[in-house]
Amino acid sequence: MIANRYVVADVHGCINTLTSLIEKISPTPDDEIYFLGDYIDRGPESKKVVDYIINLKKQLNVTCLKGNHEELYEESDDDPYGFKDISGNFVPQYSQFWKDLKYYIELDDAILVHASINFNSEKPFHDKVSMLWRASKSMYSGNNTGKRIIRGHSRKKIDDILYQVRTKGQVISLDNGCYRNITDYKYLCCIELNSLSLITREFCD
Repeated sequence: MIANRYVVADVHGCINTLTSLIEKISPTPDDEIYFLGDYIDRGPESKKVVDYIINLKKQLNVTCLKGNHEELYEESDDDPYGFKDISGNFVPQYSQFWKDLKYYIELDDAILVHASINFNSEKPFHDKVSMLWRASKSMYSGNNTGKRIIRGHSRKKIDDILYQVRTKGQVISLDNGCYRNITDYKYLCCIELNSLSLITREFCD
């Protein structure tokens, strides 16, 4: 039996929505789960989201990307979530979580990234600014890898995401901005790569 490969979009502190989504997909220990970054900010429970994912990594095959919000927090002197000690250093469990965050993941058939891979660059996989921050479609024109790009970062209407998945687009943007909880923007999205099927959970925080 082939293991499933799930890619989860930007969670942004929506702990109840995330736990409900994971319950919905019901992953097994053989499955793989990839998170596209932006676990914190905007939603109500950023710390609980990180704690949940840290615990999930102990039970399942979970790999996490870094998002621009993780970079902003890492470089900030502010600590609204309690990930750091009084000296401004990450406490051990969160230090390891941040160290393990990847800028991109290259699979046999797909490249996962938070924002973009700049294929106009001579060294696209060295351009960390693009991976965390940029969202220009023009950067994908030089993609000669033959692999589909799965990304988050930029909010897309749910109908646009469904269209990209249905038409098997070479770039699929999964971030629906679930924390907004308004028409067109209220779902936490997940794609199963083997079947290229979209799984969603409506905001419930």
